[in-house]
Amino acid sequence: MQLKQYASDLSKYPLISRLEENRLAKKIHTRKKINIEPRNKLVEANLRLVPLFLKRYVNQANGNLNDLIQEGNIGLIEAAERYDPSYIVRFSTYAEYYVRRKIVAYITENHKIGHLPNSTAQAMRIVRKEIDRYYVENGRTPTYIELNYRLKKAKNRNVWHLSKERINELIQLGKFVDPISLEAQVYNDKSLSDYLRDENENAEAIENRIDEKMSKEKLEIALGLLEPVYRKILILSYGLKDHKIRTYREVAEIIGTSRQNVFKLEAKALRKLKQYYFINNNKNNSKEKYL
Repeated sequence: MQLKQYASDLSKYPLISRLEENRLAKKIHTRKKINIEPRNKLVEANLRLVPLFLKRYVNQANGNLNDLIQEGNIGLIEAAERYDPSYIVRFSTYAEYYVRRKIVAYITENHKIGHLPNSTAQAMRIVRKEIDRYYVENGRTPTYIELNYRLKKAKNRNVWHLSKERINELIQLGKFVDPISLEAQVYNDKSLSDYLRDENENAEAIENRIDEKMSKEKLEIALGLLEPVYRKILILSYGLKDHKIRTYREVAEIIGTSRQNVFKLEAKALRKLKQYYFINNNKNNSKEKYL
């Protein structure tokens, strides 16, 4: 399949207005589980994003363009399930991180498994694909019994009778290992640890330090990527909503945990923000290599 032809075929899916986009986003979480129909409509209206982002990775596809498209689409689905219509940015802007992350993870993973036995590599890919497909269809990951049932229908006999332990081994092999450490550079000259705060700083100083490399729009997107507990800790700690700086102890009392745990969670939250900027700040550098 040619990327240009695939992009052309997507013209059958009409674009939607921001109003319709927000309406669909609100409907996705109206039930206790993911509402599949509005999610799929939001995804279909934005499928053009995947070939758009894929352009710079075509040379690294190694004949797996269809797989890269599928990975990008899965990233789009993940974004649709996380998007909050109250964000100041459009869904397409928010989704870019998730699409690129899935594509980069796939390329990196395939580079790493090149030295695995062929049968193991094939089994790992099949298990991952079936988990992803089940998630897309049902809005959750499958149980062992559900996954095993699907694997027995696969063409490759190597996955017909996998034990629960073996499936877990294959899943662990297939995980994308994040190479970015706490001390890796967030920007050109600062590591993540440089952004861990001094509790004696005032709110304005902290906000200026965070905003020196982040526009408000980008910060809004990045915060939206975080799980609620991480987002809440950063908002409370740095006074991002009310400009009121809080100590670790004050934050701990608000969310009901220890001061030490707040410190650890804040470090993790900043690390997650760094991952977002690592991918997006380098997207315009055509010479960058992820492998």
